[in-house]
Amino acid sequence: MALSTLAGGHLVTGHSRRFSHHADVKGAGGRLTSSIVETVRDADLVCVNVFSEEQLRDALFANKGLAALRPGAMLAIHSTVSPVLISELTSARPDIDVLDAGFSGSADDAAKGQLTLMVGGQADAVDRAQPVFRCYANTISHLGPSGAGMTLKILNNLLFAAQMNLGREAISIATEHGIAVKDALATLLGGSAASFALGTYQQGPDPLDRFERTRPYMEKDVAIGYAAFPGLRDIKDATRIFVE
Repeated sequence: MALSTLAGGHLVTGHSRRFSHHADVKGAGGRLTSSIVETVRDADLVCVNVFSEEQLRDALFANKGLAALRPGAMLAIHSTVSPVLISELTSARPDIDVLDAGFSGSADDAAKGQLTLMVGGQADAVDRAQPVFRCYANTISHLGPSGAGMTLKILNNLLFAAQMNLGREAISIATEHGIAVKDALATLLGGSAASFALGTYQQGPDPLDRFERTRPYMEKDVAIGYAAFPGLRDIKDATRIFVE
């Protein structure tokens, strides 16, 4: 995302605890700092993309990133977090525009400018953020007020987790009946069972390894979904493996 934003002609300052991991950002003309306050204090738009709610709270509250934002700035949360946390951020800084902007897609999609963004927040702020968002996303859906984007992002991830689990079960049954994994996948993906989630099992020699590598992300997001939507019914049955 940072590299695509730089390629789009924008000035980028990023925070990193491990500069060597992000040398490409500096090489492309960006700037890296070791201070979150220094990173955000003069920015028009701050985009946060960390793994967990705990990391987001650490960056914005413990390390004073939220307090350091100048009035009128925009804060885009790309991490998958609870809509409750989005509301908390909005209440804590009513003088800035908080955009919950969950995304669907991979690092390759970001590099090609082909992510899908699901955005909640004020319409004028979404419009002002568009020039940056367009650097890494070709589908930007403004879904409503604050929290709407994250609500749909969580539902997206719940459906993905359910489909990944069902795909794993189908592959296991196929192999138990003597069908080669590659043949099973190729045939299913050519029929009515085809889905993006099922297709990810072709990304590597071992489908079960693919499942385990995505498990930490699905466990986190399913837990967020269970907490956000206590009335979940059938999705719970299909995703229960990630909370057991």
